[in-house]
Amino acid sequence: MKNNLIKKKPEIQDQPYMINNMKPMCHNCDSLQIAEYRKQLEKKVWQPGFGQPTMTLEDFADGEFKMYQEMEAKTKKANEKNKLEAEEDSDKDERNDKKTKKDRDWDDWKDEHEKGGGNRMGK
Repeated sequence: MKNNLIKKKPEIQDQPYMINNMKPMCHNCDSLQIAEYRKQLEKKVWQPGFGQPTMTLEDFADGEFKMYQEMEAKTKKANEKNKLEAEEDSDKDERNDKKTKKDRDWDDWKDEHEKGGGNRMGK
């Protein structure tokens, strides 16, 4: 009696290709889920297997041209900044001369005064 209750499962070769591929993904699915999955697969049938371009060549060229213009503007700004810094170098030279003189005076003072010389008590 037990043998009569068990229905024979259809063979994998007897089923259409899409349903064969669906089996491992959908073990306990109801018929509504299977129908939705089939619709998704049908939509993918006529889609190309590679990525489609997202912009036209004209859009791409416009973007490249804008980037080039921005780069040119930054370069001009940097050149102007360098020219201003070159003009300010004369002021920097005077400041550097004063700093160099101060550093040399400090070195001379260190040469004349021994390290730890101020820490001697009465000797």
